[in-house]
Amino acid sequence: ITYWISASSIPTTVVEELALSIFKFHSKDIEYDVEKSGAEWWTLVMDEDNDVKMHWDKDYGLEDYGVNAFPHISTVTYLSCSSRLLRLARIPDL
Repeated sequence: ITYWISASSIPTTVVEELALSIFKFHSKDIEYDVEKSGAEWWTLVMDEDNDVKMHWDKDYGLEDYGVNAFPHISTVTYLSCSSRLLRLARIPDL
């Protein structure tokens, strides 16, 4: 399950507030349509032996129509009590 909060919405939960504050931080110097923009998030609980392979986030609901819509800005936030280091890759702007 994924969740969405519009940039014009007022958060009603702590998670919505966090998602919107991350969105506003990263979009503060960017011009965007407030009615069509916002933050999408989901939660994922993983065991230590899970391995998420390299992938790109996109609107999978449009995939069946041959459309690949990717976010203009993407961030990753990990909340963990583990001391393991996380590996992230940054793909340079194309």
